[in-house]
Amino acid sequence: VWASLLLQTEGLMLYEEGTWTIMFLINTFFNVYLHYVGVTSPLVVTSLVFGALYLPWQICFHLPYILSLEDQPLTREDLSLGNVVAGLKRAVCYRKPSRSYRAWGGAVGIVWMYGYWWGESLWIAAIGWVLAAEDRI
Repeated sequence: VWASLLLQTEGLMLYEEGTWTIMFLINTFFNVYLHYVGVTSPLVVTSLVFGALYLPWQICFHLPYILSLEDQPLTREDLSLGNVVAGLKRAVCYRKPSRSYRAWGGAVGIVWMYGYWWGESLWIAAIGWVLAAEDRI
């Protein structure tokens, strides 16, 4: 993410999002196996539900959206220290408040933000609730 911000290119996001896809494929596969062998923990079920919702969205919508962006290949000038410093200043200092659906990334951005700021928080809380109910924390 930071490389994309600093170098002003969205094309690098494909590598991060591709990595997330691989991690959640592994996570979902592991939890399918746990469920198959009889583990019925709410944590396993939560991971399975998340994988069932996240992976189709990521593979069918998010990654194709990133691939569809008309991003120019990086050049030597894009990697210069001056450009990186300018990108850092822009990432840290520049704010453009907007209520525009498009400015937030359209449907992909809205789903991502809800999932990240609301869904992930709920998932972490659920893990805490389960562990507390099992007297493990």
